[in-house]
Amino acid sequence: SARAPLLPFYQGYTDDSRNSDDAWIETTVYRFHLDGHSETNISSPGVKWVDISELGVAATRHIFSPHRIWVNRVADEILKAPTLEKEMRAVTLRLLFRPLTLSLGAVRFVGVGALGCGEEHSKAQAIASAAISSVTHVELRLCGPGFCSLRSEVIAQVQAVQSEGVEWVRCRCAPFAPVVVGWESRSRLSIPQDATHQAFVYGPLDEITVKDGNRDPQTEPFVRLLVNGGFVYVDCEGQEAKVVGVTYVDTPDVNAKDLYSKNHAVEFKGPHRMEERFRRCHAEKGHWTPVTLSFLRDAGVGSFMWLNPGESAGTHPIKLGAFAYSSAAADDDSSASAVYYILKSEDDLRGASARVDLDSAGVKLPVEVARKHSD
Repeated sequence: SARAPLLPFYQGYTDDSRNSDDAWIETTVYRFHLDGHSETNISSPGVKWVDISELGVAATRHIFSPHRIWVNRVADEILKAPTLEKEMRAVTLRLLFRPLTLSLGAVRFVGVGALGCGEEHSKAQAIASAAISSVTHVELRLCGPGFCSLRSEVIAQVQAVQSEGVEWVRCRCAPFAPVVVGWESRSRLSIPQDATHQAFVYGPLDEITVKDGNRDPQTEPFVRLLVNGGFVYVDCEGQEAKVVGVTYVDTPDVNAKDLYSKNHAVEFKGPHRMEERFRRCHAEKGHWTPVTLSFLRDAGVGSFMWLNPGESAGTHPIKLGAFAYSSAAADDDSSASAVYYILKSEDDLRGASARVDLDSAGVKLPVEVARKHSD
């Protein structure tokens, strides 16, 4: 029987650095599926084999950048990539960790029978350094000088999610882990120099419920912490663990002339596919939390969690920490997919700081100067 003609997989304009107003690159892409052919059977000039069996973006790291999108589409079909992974490829995860000014008396720890008391749930503003790994929640005080001050409508939301009143608001936290970021990168992440351990604190509120109303610049940082979460940093060098800093998660505004955003925005690498056994394990332990950032919701994310340095999630090691995102809701243990974004390495963080310093001084990189003269 006559064979149907082979139709192009893609044909048209290509996003290429060589494009100009007068000339541009167009590409025609065909997909050939070979059965029973090994690598040694193909010897056509200009044709090469590329292994795409590795999960995630790394599979196409050796391919010319404009061609990656087409290879990824074919790879998605062959490897049956989850919808969340495909949607999250369009997401560049850039976050800010802004410091929050709090009185030391505004933070206390909650643990399970390990803070020096025999109770099942014990609370303490000062705990032994050896007990820091037993902390499961952090509470923030909402009244008094130097404590958190919130709008009345936000306090009403706090009352709706906890039954113990609003003098203290309880936030679940990831296990405290040693700070592994080097001294040079701590400033970019707003990590105090004397911090030895850190824990990510999950906000108990939802962005939708607090987005209305008149925002007060004085109270908004506390609202961001209770919605987006943040980090609590402690110094465990002595016998007693001391809170030395609190930060909250924020998103940089690319259009605002905010020097802090330029100097402290941190990019995470991903998405990398999270193995199902790790996703399900965290789901069974109740580690997933409803996602609050709108741009993540738009990508199909239902819940998220923080992964400490050294934890396992997939083929890419987590050296400095990572955020994981699941397509399932936090209380849904059904089959779902998840990805994770790893915090960039020390060299990447230092390189980003150096580029910001050059931009602030008005110094252009040589490649940018060359492009300007070629236009």
